[in-house]
Amino acid sequence: MTRYSPRRRQLGFTIVELMMSLAVLTVGISGIIAMQRITALSNQHSKSVAMATQIANSWQDQLLLDGSIWRTSAGLAPQAALANTTWLTNGTNPGVWFRPNYNVSRLFGSAFDALGNALAPNDIAQAQFCVHLLMVPVVALTGNNADNATFRVTVRVLWPRANASQTGTTNFCANDVDTVAQATDTYHSLYQTFAIRVRPS
Repeated sequence: MTRYSPRRRQLGFTIVELMMSLAVLTVGISGIIAMQRITALSNQHSKSVAMATQIANSWQDQLLLDGSIWRTSAGLAPQAALANTTWLTNGTNPGVWFRPNYNVSRLFGSAFDALGNALAPNDIAQAQFCVHLLMVPVVALTGNNADNATFRVTVRVLWPRANASQTGTTNFCANDVDTVAQATDTYHSLYQTFAIRVRPS
């Protein structure tokens, strides 16, 4: 008959020790999974902010190009010269947010897909980002100082929140400007402000 010494029996693990080890391992793994989810959401948000910044910069370039067309040549007053521009002409209704119209010649408008490509009006339901503009005259377009007429332009880029209900986010770029902007629990927003001055003849 083989005899087992007490010392030899102590070399193994008991069921209780094994269960405790598995419990600790499970808690650790669940923490890692939760951290990975937060990291993924954070990365997605960072990507969206970077894309929104790129879209805002693109709109700034488009409006600065529009500003280069805004000239007081041929005897035109600054307010009349706005008619020659693509989007600055909306500055005649100052202080009101609006969604800029799609321009066929520039292939540029208010709606953008997830990669930052401008979408035509027929594809606006696929928009992941939407742009609104606000133009406020800081130097009046009429009067003694009209040759220095200047707009403060604000570009607002909106996109749906990842954790928001998708109700109302479908075709959100075609919705009323104020309604979308006030739904801060549903949409993120990024603002960029710059100035555009009339070019004298």
